[in-house]
Formats: sequence, structure tokens, C-alpha cells
Amino acid sequence: MPQQKTRKKKTANKLVKRLLALIVLAAVVLVAWIYLVPMMTADAVTTYQSYTTETGDINTQKSFSATLSVKKSEDFSSSEACTVKEIYVHSGDEVKEGDSLILLSTGELFTASFDGVVNEIRVEVGDWIWPNFRVVQICDLQHLAVSMSVDEYDIEELALGEDCTVRVISLNRDFETTISHIDRVSDASGSVALYSVTCDLTVPEDVLPGMQATVTLPSESVTNVTTLDMAALAFDEDQNPYVLLKQADGTYAHQTVETGLSDGMKVEITSGLTPGQTVYAVSGTESVSSPITLEGIYKALVGEKVVINDNSGFGGRWGNGTSDVSGFTPPSGTLPDGNQTDGAANGAEGQPSGDTTTNADVTTTAAAATDSGATAASATETPAADATTSATVSSDTAGGNSRPEDANFQGRTANRNDGQTAAVTAEPTANTEEDSAHAD
Repeated sequence: MPQQKTRKKKTANKLVKRLLALIVLAAVVLVAWIYLVPMMTADAVTTYQSYTTETGDINTQKSFSATLSVKKSEDFSSSEACTVKEIYVHSGDEVKEGDSLILLSTGELFTASFDGVVNEIRVEVGDWIWPNFRVVQICDLQHLAVSMSVDEYDIEELALGEDCTVRVISLNRDFETTISHIDRVSDASGSVALYSVTCDLTVPEDVLPGMQATVTLPSESVTNVTTLDMAALAFDEDQNPYVLLKQADGTYAHQTVETGLSDGMKVEITSGLTPGQTVYAVSGTESVSSPITLEGIYKALVGEKVVINDNSGFGGRWGNGTSDVSGFTPPSGTLPDGNQTDGAANGAEGQPSGDTTTNADVTTTAAAATDSGATAASATETPAADATTSATVSSDTAGGNSRPEDANFQGRTANRNDGQTAAVTAEPTANTEEDSAHAD
């Protein structure tokens, strides 16, 4: 029985954990659906690119990479061991068919079998040579072969005798020729079969075997037709081409077109448009709202709290805020040296404070009376006549304390709501310690 209870308890705990996990997952999905999805999809507008139909020509052609190679060459070697007796030519010499090349000690004479150039001589007179050692080579460097590989998708479009243009890439020179041979047996194994196609080419002496070339074969062409950029076309679900025409109300309407020949950049428009029309195509979407950031997601989920800095609870300079004194207006004016008048009573209730500024030989003292029973007095201000004045002694209503007061002083007394009196006096003594009012 205890084991059964333990198992039931474990099963119940697993069910509770799974239920909690499902609840959390559902909450996350709900938050994403309510807040994140609208953020990612809202304020997206479609952008359009304009195109103009024109009148022009379209030519289609196919290009293949090719290599120049020697079409005819001949190597000469000895049939037995012997020595070189005579050499009649030098490397690079042009020779004609039947010209003597090299005489061996066995009496064997090498002669050219075609017109060409001596490409290489590997021996000198008196050298001992072994059987089958290549002694000299001649090549026809004027009549070359242009070899290219054509895949199985294009081979059926080529034909013997078809005109083509060979461009030698390094020299940027073009030569006109025709296709002379098509090998119908693939010379490569793999997913796509490749077939060797050859063109004969007569070249000047600066065009050499091994140079890279391109072979271009013209296919079809049309002239004086309506043309449009391929990028302007769109296709419906049935793969029928169409363009967008802008309406007077700013909307875009589908215009079905028929196309003809295309060279991959331009397409012939056979019906649906006329030269000079402006058409449109969707180029993408653009968001008009700020980009999605972690800060933006956080604000969308928890909101944004705005905190306004308030310095009104602090005393100090009149330019930095006002004290917490009801009915008190900051005075204006400057001290004798032109500096702004110093601040008055501290805003913290019941806390005596003093701010002292010494200008030349006048010290300004701010003091706050703290006696809750003090009698409120009105503020008065009288500019000081000069730095030397007679002083009288007055008694503070808080009880018994007395202090010298300038007969002509610059000061302010502020009325407080709690009945206390805040006073500021200017004393004529230069560089003196602050005098604070004492209250019982």
C-alpha cells in the first residue's frame, strides 16, 4: 500500500509539471501572437519599380569556353642508338614540306612532312642518342583547332558548318569560322554528358596554342520590335506573363502580355503593350515603422515608464529650482560685484541652514529659524548704501538671542505656512564665518 501511494503521488507530480509547462508555453505563444506578430507585420508597404517599353532589336546567342590547340604536329626520333651527324635547321625556323631537318650517323634523314615551324630541337651535332629518343619537333602554328565542351542540353542545337565567332581573350581579337567537327560520343562521365566540338581557325603568328577563347554561336534575331526589361514581367499561377499598370486612383491593375524572343535581359512584347508605355513591377516591401529591437519588444510587453527629474525639493541657487516655501517668490538682483544673489532658506522643513557668498568685502548669510512658535514676518529688501554702516541690536522673537543688524542691509524674510520665519542678512564684514540663528 505505501508503494502504491508513492507511485500515485509521483504520477500526480508529473501531471502537474506537464500541466504547468503547457500553461507557460501557451502564455508565451499568446504573448507572441498579441504583441510580437503585430510588431513584425505592421506598417509594411509594397514598393514598385517602373519600366518603359522601347523599340529595338533582340539577338539570341550561345557562348562556350574554348582552348586553342595545335591541329598538326610531328615528332622525329631514332629507331636505334646512334649519334647526330648533321643539323640543318634551328628552333623557330619555318620549314616547307620536304625540307631536311637532321641527319643521323646511321644515314637516317629527318624531313618535314608539312609546312610548319621548328618548335624544338633537343640535340647537338655529335650527341649520342638512344632509340626512340625525340630529337626534333615541328608544328603548324598557323592552322589551329578551337576545342570546346558542349553539354547534352545544347549539343542538339549545333550543326556542322554553322557559323561562329572565336574571341581570343588575352588579345581581345575576334575570328570568324565554322564548326568543323562534333564528337557524338561523350568524353566525360557524370550527371551531365559533355561532347567535344571543334572549329578550324587560321591565325597570325601572335596567336599561340593554349590561349583561352570563347566561341559564340548566333541563334535567332528580331528587329524593330517592342522590347521590355525581363525584370518587369511577373507570372500568374498558370505561368502567364503580365505587368502592372498604374491607375488614376493610385492602384495597380494587371495587364496580360504575350512575349516572343528573349536574350535574357530584354524580351519581345508581341501584344498587350505599345512602345513608350510605363509599367510597374513589385520590387519588395518596406517598413514605415522603426526597426524591431530588444528595447522595442520589451516596451511592447511591459510598457514604458517615463521619469521626470524634479529638483524642486532641493534648496540652493535660484536658477536651479525653488525652495519648498509656500508663497515665497525668488528675488532678483545682483550683488555689488555683479554675481547673482545667493539662495535662501533650505527646503527641508525644520532644518537650519546657511549659504554664504563673499563678494569683495560683503558676506551674505542665509539662516532659517526653527521655532514652531515664531511669529511670521514680512520680507523687506533695502539695498546697502556702502560697506561701512552702524549696527543696532535687536531681539529675536524666538526668545532672548540677539545679533547685530546692519542699518542699511540687503536681505529677505520669507513667510512659511508653518509660522516660522526665514531670514537672509548681509553683513558688512568681509570673509567672516557664518552666523546662524538660534531658536529655543
